Formats: sequence, structure tokens, C-alpha cells
Amino acid sequence: MSRKKIIILAMFLVLLVDCSNVYQAEKKPRKVNYTCPYDSALTIEYSADGKTAILRDQQDETFDFKRKVSASGAYYESDNGVNFHEKAGKLLIEFVKDNTVECKEYKK
Repeated sequence: MSRKKIIILAMFLVLLVDCSNVYQAEKKPRKVNYTCPYDSALTIEYSADGKTAILRDQQDETFDFKRKVSASGAYYESDNGVNFHEKAGKLLIEFVKDNTVECKEYKK
């Protein structure tokens, strides 16, 4: 390979890595509102890296979650036994073991 091709390839790789770093730096926390049965609502604020989440209910009670390994979507658990699975705008949350509630993303 000629020296000119190597230099061009190296410059392309540097540009590619630099662009991916810019993308990583631009990630921000996201807040999502969900509607649930019986006219209840939840708000979940996901951290920028997606490793943690904070859930707030209508009574301003909060739950802290940590992301766990999931085959699809995102699965989060709290230290007090509450867990949820989020995928494609749907939220399956378990406040009580074996009693799952399905909520849907609400976009204003």
C-alpha cells in the first residue's frame, strides 16, 4: 500500500473515532412519561449512559433503579424489589411480585 493511501486511511480513522467521541459526549438524560391503567401516570428519568433510572409516581414517591442485562429492551431493578422492562414505548412494571402492570409512553 502506498504511503499516501496509508495517510488517507489513518486520517479517516482518526475522523471516525473523533466523531464517535462527539456522539458519546452529546448524550443527555431523558425523561419519559407513561400512562398506566386507572388513569395513573409515571415519569422515568433515564441517566445519560442508561445505567440508572429514577421513577416518580403521582404521589411524588421515587424509586431508584439500576439497569440489568436483558435480551431485548431495557430491564431495571431497584433495591426494594420493584422492577420494570421497557421496550418500544411500553413499560412493564412490577411494584408487587408477580403482579405486572403495563404502561404506555405518553407524548405531549
